[in-house]
Amino acid sequence: MKIVIPVMDFGRAGGERVLSNLANELIDKGHDVTFVKPNNGSKPYYPTNAKIKLSKFLVNGNKLTRYITNLYNLVIECRLVKADVVIANYFITAYVAFLMPKKVLKLYYVQANEIKLNRRWMFKILALITYILPLKKIVNSESILPKYTPNIIGVVPAGIDIQKYRSDTLPKEFKGESKFKIGLIGRQEKHKGTKEIISILHLLPEDVKSHLGVNIAVYLPENEKSLLWDYKFYKIDSEDDLRGFYKECDLILAIGLIENGAFHYPCAEAMATKRLVISNYSPLVNTNSKLAIDNFDSDIILEKLIEALSFSSEDIHKEVEDNFKMTLPYAWSTVAEKFDGLIHRNIK
Repeated sequence: MKIVIPVMDFGRAGGERVLSNLANELIDKGHDVTFVKPNNGSKPYYPTNAKIKLSKFLVNGNKLTRYITNLYNLVIECRLVKADVVIANYFITAYVAFLMPKKVLKLYYVQANEIKLNRRWMFKILALITYILPLKKIVNSESILPKYTPNIIGVVPAGIDIQKYRSDTLPKEFKGESKFKIGLIGRQEKHKGTKEIISILHLLPEDVKSHLGVNIAVYLPENEKSLLWDYKFYKIDSEDDLRGFYKECDLILAIGLIENGAFHYPCAEAMATKRLVISNYSPLVNTNSKLAIDNFDSDIILEKLIEALSFSSEDIHKEVEDNFKMTLPYAWSTVAEKFDGLIHRNIK
């Protein structure tokens, strides 16, 4: 079956990561997968075995003209693939999918509620419209869109490489021989809550801080450095770097300000690496973990931190092993099987 996936760019975000891995898995299942993107010079950050076709990219003219023209060129190039299935995963490419021929199965893999993510009111409206377009929607979490959203055909979480992240070492017990390390994937986007999380860490009692270190990867706000008493910054250039970062931590704070319950890569990867995790995201919120929280609440997060630091070695072992088992359904092979099944059940 021929599948086309329109993208605006190849970046380092979780959405691009999901598409690259999904494409590889669908190819392994016998599908012919092609990415179509504007010819703006970017190359895939995440390895993909899919074909890549480039649409014409206009660089001159005003911003609106360029945007419309480049989107039109993307539609034309996607139609030339003569695909059986189109998969969009972003509100802009959802319009590309909508403009494909009627005979094409039009799938919108929704990985974030972009009404919440976009600040500009025009983009919020454009994102809202895509959720009511006659596209068959696959969501990565039951809670990501309102239940009354039309044409939701299934729930397929993003996948992780279980064996790559699995660790044989377990977190240390607090107040052991070496410092207990709290980890955080910092992000510049405000809704990721990096500044707020650092502020919560700053509130920990001084006698507790003396036994703690903080590991921060990807992004550390300059103005918040003074709130950290003992930290190490990790630059992440590859998935191997990311895996190594998790293993340097005993507990990961995988917390954000919005989209409670949605799939969250740091949460899932930390669980697969057998780290303690505090999170308001899945997979953790789908477990019976004492460290799962409903939403971002500074007081509750501080309480959960103190609780986690009181865990005995037996508590830690049970927590991380139970969490690891909950990541098994997120293996890429399982995720791709679900996605492939939805394609076959909905193809004309």
